[in-house]
Amino acid sequence: MNSPSVSDKTSPPSSSNPVENRVKLAGTPAFDPASVIYLEGSGNYTIIHFTDGRRELVAMTLVVVAKQLPALLRVHKSYAIAVTGIGHLRWVGKVNSKRALVITMRNQAQIAVSRRRGAQMAPVLSQRTGIIIGQPLAKM
Repeated sequence: MNSPSVSDKTSPPSSSNPVENRVKLAGTPAFDPASVIYLEGSGNYTIIHFTDGRRELVAMTLVVVAKQLPALLRVHKSYAIAVTGIGHLRWVGKVNSKRALVITMRNQAQIAVSRRRGAQMAPVLSQRTGIIIGQPLAKM
């Protein structure tokens, strides 16, 4: 009978190991996906915003970059966010007309959720973050 080797006794590779989880996109150094706070798409380019304030511009569409970072949530045609990066959620606009859900990220960036997705995303974001959405004030 073969006895287990030292390597067999070590724990299996953990998905939380930052070295193993690193993502490499063309034109950028490898990075930990957990360090991404949001993506901002602009045509054929995407700006990756990191938790440390750093930004990287990549020559790829938002769709392509977002596929490499499945933990991000697409909230707008031009934005995908990390739910862990959300600081505040609020509605803006009049109570009985078109309102927009605005996300304030932990780095103070404000991202508007598309009107089409706002009503669907509000309860999802509130549940995932535990943040109660601030309601707009009614006109007096």
